[in-house]
Amino acid sequence: MNFKSVIISEKQIEKILNMAEDHFNDLKGKRISPSKLSECISSFANTSGGEIYLGIEEVDKDNNVRS
Repeated sequence: MNFKSVIISEKQIEKILNMAEDHFNDLKGKRISPSKLSECISSFANTSGGEIYLGIEEVDKDNNVRS
């Protein structure tokens, strides 16, 4: 399994923060438990793959952090 950490531009940050989660993109907060992260990785590995963004809290339409 390959993990890559990269430095991204302000434009890329804005794009990630505004994207909708779907089959290929998932946002995970920095407080995610190892078991939940493992579950997410397994889900992506068992399908078409995708990108998991760690350290990004999900917020609802009222800017409340979702758990």
